[in-house]
Amino acid sequence: MAAMRTPLLCLALLAPALGLPACKADPVEEERPAPRRPDEPRALMYHFEDQVLVVAKSGDEAKVRAALQACLATPADFTAVFGERGAALHAAYTANIVPKFLAEAPAFLIARAKEGYTEVAVRPVGPALPDYTMPGDQVTLDAMAKKQPMMSVWLRQPEQTLGVRLEGWLYREGRWVTVLKLHREITRLAGAAEEAPAADAAPEAAEDGGAAAPAVDAGAPE
Repeated sequence: MAAMRTPLLCLALLAPALGLPACKADPVEEERPAPRRPDEPRALMYHFEDQVLVVAKSGDEAKVRAALQACLATPADFTAVFGERGAALHAAYTANIVPKFLAEAPAFLIARAKEGYTEVAVRPVGPALPDYTMPGDQVTLDAMAKKQPMMSVWLRQPEQTLGVRLEGWLYREGRWVTVLKLHREITRLAGAAEEAPAADAAPEAAEDGGAAAPAVDAGAPE
């Protein structure tokens, strides 16, 4: 066997001198470690890579919008997580957050993908993880009637620590959903409830009629 290897090795070493093409090993595809549970951060990372980032790289806004639409939370999700407040919060989410998100996020994500934001990281949020938890995350966690893990997805350029953050990810009934910037609506509705007059109180005269409150700016991913 050794006698057979020597000529082959010599040929490989002499190939450049003889003008022969050098042999190249086929690239080995690294296998992704399988998540141990479907609700862990690695599972969300794969989901975002396979369902959202792939279509963002393609540059097709309609496909990105459809992928994001599939990640929206349902009324049943809201009721299960936020209890009796779920219906009101879902109505506010649908009216004030989702339309702006679906209008702006596809082009935003496509632009980031073109700029090289192709590395996905997932971070759980909560009191024990202050480095990854924003004040708005805590507002949403505190509003939950049924506590469950919540995560944020980060898109970054390779070897960078800062990036684009998409918040509010929950694992619900076999699928990943995002409640987005729900903390804004939680805060707004809580403020409205505090300002509402008591049922037996006489209504106060409104001054100047008042202008309509501006729509809440859901914004593109941060």
